[in-house]
Amino acid sequence: METGDIHVAFFVLIAAVAGLVCEAGAATISVPGDFSTIQDAINAANDGDEIVIGPGTYTGDLQVPAKSITLRSSDPNDPGIVASTVIESNLAVAIRVLSTGMAPVVIEGLTITGGDAATGGGINVSSSTVFVRRCVLTENNAIDGGAIGVLLNSSVVCEACIIQDNTASEDGGALSCDGGSKVVFVDCTVTCNFAGDDGGAIQSSGEVEFRETMIMENSAGGDGGGIFNNGDLLLLNVVLAKNTADGFGGGMFSFSPGPPPNTDDVRIVNSTIAGNSALFDAGGAGVDASFMPLISNTLSWGNSPNGLIVGFSGADVSHCLVQPDGPFGPGNFSLDPLFVDPAACDFRLQPDSPAIDAGLNSLINSIDTVLTDIDGNPRFVDGDPMRGEDAIVDIGAYEFQNAIVCAGDCDANGTVDFNDLVAMLFEFGVSDDGRCDADGSGAVDFNDLVAALFAFGPCP
Repeated sequence: METGDIHVAFFVLIAAVAGLVCEAGAATISVPGDFSTIQDAINAANDGDEIVIGPGTYTGDLQVPAKSITLRSSDPNDPGIVASTVIESNLAVAIRVLSTGMAPVVIEGLTITGGDAATGGGINVSSSTVFVRRCVLTENNAIDGGAIGVLLNSSVVCEACIIQDNTASEDGGALSCDGGSKVVFVDCTVTCNFAGDDGGAIQSSGEVEFRETMIMENSAGGDGGGIFNNGDLLLLNVVLAKNTADGFGGGMFSFSPGPPPNTDDVRIVNSTIAGNSALFDAGGAGVDASFMPLISNTLSWGNSPNGLIVGFSGADVSHCLVQPDGPFGPGNFSLDPLFVDPAACDFRLQPDSPAIDAGLNSLINSIDTVLTDIDGNPRFVDGDPMRGEDAIVDIGAYEFQNAIVCAGDCDANGTVDFNDLVAMLFEFGVSDDGRCDADGSGAVDFNDLVAALFAFGPCP
């Protein structure tokens, strides 16, 4: 079973457990309505209960012991509500989750700040499963894991979170993940964090994944300005930019003390590594000799010194744009990628970028089944089904969108026309066909033909 399949099965199982908890009967508890403090509400809650926290500033040092509950603001989708619903701690962990096992705890729509601890100043997770959604973690401090510390075979998913301005005196300004634990970041922004030693943003010896995530402007006093890794690592649709290290690996540094070949899995796919710097070497990314990494469809440009340094001869580095000339491999080259505005951290591609259509489709297809870029735009936008031409994936985190597109515009030329109708008929009954699936149902069917007829003409 592939690693991605394992993760899917794992989180499906967690969802099933959560469903069973909810079926048992769940209550909604209001703070300050039902209880004046969040901790009192936690103490009174049973498995499956939801604690809804009204706007205001609340004292941290919260403990969630061995129960599956939800802590959320009154509207996690409203940034104003999130900003005004604050858990503020002082010289203690803001939220500590203990020994819940696979029964999940959900933390959603809160601003968590002021935490201070040995590990995980904002959120400390031990032997637990936690989902953190639409939260802001800022100005937390710890020895390791300024914002989040993940310990003792825990699993954490961070989705649509902002993690910024956190500090670790040693490792992992934003996150520290120990061996045996798993962390997944999806659609997050991790910026302006600092670590005195390694991993300005991230330090992990466990298993971490970053998808559709920006890791920017973090700094480390040691190695790995953005990421320091000595476990399993996946970067997919990630921007790793403008991070700095006073040692090796401005963007990231993967290191393992074991002899080569190491069984740890390092994969960097369709990501952009740009504008990072290191004092010694591997300004973009350094992967130690004991790893056997897969680096594909990835763009490394404007890093100092060097771009990618991969020390093991068995590494698979292909279809990458690397400055200066990077590792030898099929499809690798070195040309200015023509970013839109790198000074303003806009690493999208200009229309004449050489990174457009320079990737290899099979490399991303083998990693992910949701074929979108970091912006959520489709990866394959400029093929011509009428001529039997498949769209080719771009190199980097952003797919160039070459036209205004709309539902039913199969060939992404900005117009729903006869060619699109023919393409739909050709793909009729096909699942997961992307743009020909106008209604997003998962298959091309009669409803898609009707939608295309109604949209016939130029895209709005």
